[in-house]
Amino acid sequence: EQAGEGPAVSAFLVATDVSEHADRALAHACALAKLLSARVELFSSAYIPPYLVAAVATGMSPNWLQEARDQAAHQLDALAARLGAEGVSVTTSSSTEEPATAICARSDEIAADLVATGTRGRTGVAHAVFGSVAERVARCAHSPVLTAHADSPKPGLYRRVLVPSDFSPDADLALAWARLLVEKTGGTLIVQHSCEIPPLLSGSAELTRAAIEKALESSAREKLERIRSS
Repeated sequence: EQAGEGPAVSAFLVATDVSEHADRALAHACALAKLLSARVELFSSAYIPPYLVAAVATGMSPNWLQEARDQAAHQLDALAARLGAEGVSVTTSSSTEEPATAICARSDEIAADLVATGTRGRTGVAHAVFGSVAERVARCAHSPVLTAHADSPKPGLYRRVLVPSDFSPDADLALAWARLLVEKTGGTLIVQHSCEIPPLLSGSAELTRAAIEKALESSAREKLERIRSS
């Protein structure tokens, strides 16, 4: 496919807690930053909920919380130094606010073109209780969001990029990013569309399921063809 003009890219925000869960998202973000000549800002939130502070503070030194945050800042600076030595243009910033809120706010402050964050892949009860910072960031950030977990593949050349699309403006933005990637890597762009027929329509006596499926397929093929030829 002939790629169209992609989005202008200059700044990535990479949220990290300097753990293995964040490492793979960081690796992908840095690979993309090099590919697109973008700068990277490493961001960490040294937030501890008040109830946890009260629970663990008994018997500890009065300065334990600040010491923990200083250690986190030292780790972030060390990571930035390593990435800088690898040719990544990198700065750092941090917050003591709730992580998802802080990440989204910082993204807006620097007008980030991309936010990258790791995910711990919680499921079931753990996900329901603790939620997911990555999920909340993906829902609330005004920038595109890249997520990865520790078992995600290492960065590659993005030879085959799949873009599920419902032909909405949000999907078009995702498509623009995918086109930018394949333009840089010479890869193949695959656009996929799927549609579930609402029960209200499929239950109508005047609209048979076969007729609805045919109309939806025809409309989708026309839109996919316009994407392919653009």
